[in-house]
Amino acid sequence: TALSGGACPKYEERAGGLPKLERGAPDPFAQRDALLRAAERPDGERATVHVPLTGPVQSYAPWIAAFTSTLGFGVRFLHPEKDHLARGEQLCNSFDSCGPAKIAHALCDGDHPCLLFPKILEIADREGPGGQPCVTEQSLPELVRAGLRSRGRPAQVLIPTLDFAEGLEAGGLSG
Repeated sequence: TALSGGACPKYEERAGGLPKLERGAPDPFAQRDALLRAAERPDGERATVHVPLTGPVQSYAPWIAAFTSTLGFGVRFLHPEKDHLARGEQLCNSFDSCGPAKIAHALCDGDHPCLLFPKILEIADREGPGGQPCVTEQSLPELVRAGLRSRGRPAQVLIPTLDFAEGLEAGGLSG
């Protein structure tokens, strides 16, 4: 279960009753966006992969950028925009898909020759139990790839399977 302000009644607890930030407090969403933009590693001389920031991928974006850069690729993140929810709703094959699914379809529908969209099976949480992303979020990479193909988009979608159950310090994930 995730504690957030999202709209998934099955997997999220409402955060509405929690204390709000005081007026004039720094915007945590703007700060997070700035940190993620700083983690991008574009490189004009290397092939670049585009990583959609939706679902569990966004929680591991800095690690994904560092790992991908180490493999020799440039990295650009696809950041959600205000119109992506509505655009994604038109691109989904299911009208009642969740927000992350709709946003993923819209994020990936641009001119991106190579997408890196990891399938994340387990999430570690230093302050909680961690766990598995929902089935929809685990299947998003394949759903997006199928949607792109059905619309004739030529993008290559790379879908590595990642498991962060033991955290980033686990033997297979640390450098």
